[in-house]
Amino acid sequence: MTYSGLRAGALVMLIILFTVLTHGINQDVQTVMVDSSPNISIETLARSIKSINTIEYAQLIKTTAAGENMVKMHYYYKRPYYLRVETISGNNKNIDIYTPEGMYEYFPQSNAAYYREKWKDYKPVSFQMEDKLSDIKIKGKYEFLKMDNVFGVDCEILRNVDEDEAGVYEHRIWLGSIDNIKLPIREEYLTDGDVTMTCEYQYISINHDLENSLFQLKPSENLKIYDAEGIPKTVKDEKEAEKYVKFDVDIPKYVPKGFKINEICIIPPIKNPSVLVTYGSDIDTIYYSQKRVDKSELEIQENDKVGKAGGIKFAVRKLFNDSVSVRWINNGIEFEFSGSYTLKEEIVKLIYSLTGLWVAV
Repeated sequence: MTYSGLRAGALVMLIILFTVLTHGINQDVQTVMVDSSPNISIETLARSIKSINTIEYAQLIKTTAAGENMVKMHYYYKRPYYLRVETISGNNKNIDIYTPEGMYEYFPQSNAAYYREKWKDYKPVSFQMEDKLSDIKIKGKYEFLKMDNVFGVDCEILRNVDEDEAGVYEHRIWLGSIDNIKLPIREEYLTDGDVTMTCEYQYISINHDLENSLFQLKPSENLKIYDAEGIPKTVKDEKEAEKYVKFDVDIPKYVPKGFKINEICIIPPIKNPSVLVTYGSDIDTIYYSQKRVDKSELEIQENDKVGKAGGIKFAVRKLFNDSVSVRWINNGIEFEFSGSYTLKEEIVKLIYSLTGLWVAV
């Protein structure tokens, strides 16, 4: 819905979290129904999260899958448009601030921030609790395990178990009452009975005023703010995309075998937005972008291999992650295809479908 450098430590943790959460996606979405009080259902959790207008809480994530690692998260949320997330991983810290206009990604150690513009559609920003609820519903059927007391809070433990050829995966969640609102207190992720990750929650303030300054960057003489790629907005098709970008969006007639168009997005800056089309298969992805440019000559970048076909200059570049990109300009629009180097033949066919030209990659 683009980052590197100081975020690497935190991103490793979040990737591990995503990998664990993806098990069980094939199950049907079901609602947990628990018969006896004080058992708590997922529907009660959903109503509780919906009742939150403001919240401040901390989350401690510990993983053991690749050695013991720890990530500390601190959340401030003000429904519906404001969110601040502070992430600490090792010696690295970053702060993400979401507003109706866009988001800032701030790195205190380097006193630098990156601003990502968003479309002025006033779409509410979701916070971690809502994402957690979505994950639980995707996983499907949970069952009551037992009652427990964690951090002085009486909790019901629910669990989801998923088994495949690779192993048995289990998610356990402790649900308790904080200020008469049902919330997660603790989570465990297990593989073949061994705990691979734990999450612990500490709630600081619920439905009390949060200072507006939390959702602003404090001005400083030394603070450097850079413009970064905008936040994508999904549209239903190329015709809707054209209403935003104000140029004809060309879609190749050819679609690689096993692929389909998964998503079409428009990406700020609003004054000159671009279009990103994502082709996906079960295991691979190809990206195709278009944007208006002021210059007629293609800007050649470092490590570009330049070739010509039909009088058009093409720039081919091998990327660091075993991927390849191909760029060219035609009639004031810059086009780019990118994907795994193993997909270069399919990328060549897509370009031919669009231009009628064969390009050496």
